[in-house]
Amino acid sequence: LGCVPLIMQPYVVQPLEEVLPYPAFSRREDSFEEIAKLPETLKRVSDASVSSMRRAGQRVREAFSWSRGTGLAYNYTILNLCRTNPRSCFFSY
Repeated sequence: LGCVPLIMQPYVVQPLEEVLPYPAFSRREDSFEEIAKLPETLKRVSDASVSSMRRAGQRVREAFSWSRGTGLAYNYTILNLCRTNPRSCFFSY
């Protein structure tokens, strides 16, 4: 959709944050005190920066999709589990 996620959740790890470059495609404010200043803060974000974040968001879009054929959410979930708990990645065929 071309949106840039704005994350206002201090100390909350986002889904797949261990394996996706959130700073490349989203904006994070780690303080609720920033809410009052948010319009001014967002106005200072350059158009080039917004464009860059949108392009990065398009590159990771499939990581959030569970759609059959194009979605990669399952794959990224398994990758994240393997990174956080390598013992869970022993597969038997």
